[in-house]
Amino acid sequence: MDDTAKLKLIFGKNVKYYRLQKKLSQEKLCELLDISVGFLSHIEIGLESPSFETIAKLCNVLEIEASNLFDQAILTKHIPDRITDL
Repeated sequence: MDDTAKLKLIFGKNVKYYRLQKKLSQEKLCELLDISVGFLSHIEIGLESPSFETIAKLCNVLEIEASNLFDQAILTKHIPDRITDL
């Protein structure tokens, strides 16, 4: 896996982790960010990269610092599949 792919994976897992911590569905987060569910899904699995504007909105909604979204410690955490699995 190249560095870019690894960074996208780390970012995506962190987005999902913090989304679930806030008990937000993908649909609700997408509504708040004005993005599609498909795009968010692709971000969370590391296939897409959001714009800086979307990253800023994510941080605002999730109440986190942007650096949290790039924290590699996420690779060792268990992330539930959905809110009901918390």
